Amino acid sequence: MNGKLTHSISAFLAIVFLLAGCAAAGKNDPIASINGENITARDVAFYQSLYRIELAVNHKQEGKAQAEKVPDNNAALTQLIRLRSMALLAREKGYEEDQKAGSKLNEEKKQYRVNQAVLQIIKAYGEEEFWKKEQIHQKELLLAAQVKEDIVKQAIKEKPGAGQQEIAYLANQNYEELLVSQVSSLKITFFNKEKSK
Repeated sequence: MNGKLTHSISAFLAIVFLLAGCAAAGKNDPIASINGENITARDVAFYQSLYRIELAVNHKQEGKAQAEKVPDNNAALTQLIRLRSMALLAREKGYEEDQKAGSKLNEEKKQYRVNQAVLQIIKAYGEEEFWKKEQIHQKELLLAAQVKEDIVKQAIKEKPGAGQQEIAYLANQNYEELLVSQVSSLKITFFNKEKSK
């Protein structure tokens, strides 16, 4: 599968999200679901908070330029669906939720305590809710990483003499193909709040 197909699928999903009225949803109203598990506008706001935190930690940009790097609702929803889809696949393959998520969370808390900008972002979201969602997010990241690790191992088997760049390219290509396959196998529903009124 090439980048054009992945780009086409991303463009299609973006159009669907726009039609679904993501921005019109209330904080806890479902805007989408994956196999019956709801994604709310609050979930999307959490993901956007993660981007803001990343920018604050890295001190890459300031002010308006920083805000422009935070994904809009549709882009954040796309990333959530991508991550949750691969985490579901990992669970289907029998991968365990890694215990590293707890230690990763503790490391983040220590790192974030010394950064006032990060603390403000977390406080604005809601500290208790943020850390609950971040724990789930870390577990999903680690599950998806296990799938990616398998794909890298498979790429090395397929091309034993290949260099790191070629392996990385092949693994990324195979990961995207698997992601597209996984997303199309799931029941993903988008809710349009405007039509339900």
